[in-house]
Amino acid sequence: MALAELTAEVLRDDGTEVAVAHSLDEVRAAGTHGVTSDLALLDINLGPGQPTGLEVYDWLAAHGFAGRLVFITGHATTNPLVREAAAVPMATLLSKPYDVGRLLELVQVPP
Repeated sequence: MALAELTAEVLRDDGTEVAVAHSLDEVRAAGTHGVTSDLALLDINLGPGQPTGLEVYDWLAAHGFAGRLVFITGHATTNPLVREAAAVPMATLLSKPYDVGRLLELVQVPP
């Protein structure tokens, strides 16, 4: 099972509504669902030939996304993309492998 599906399963088991997209094209195809979400959990590196999670965030932001943002990475903090993600205002950076408890804390909607 891919990490995105495993993460979604953990979040659903905790009662969180989850939509998974593996590419910017899938985000675009979801229409307003991604833009109106309370949280975007984006892997910085979406794989060869894919836009980065930063590019997905840029698209979401350009279309009105105002939710919380968590970038996930398995790369060293010296990677330029990781440094760029860490500089995004109000974004949280979560390193792989991540603690499930920490993930659940991050997705909880603040009161």
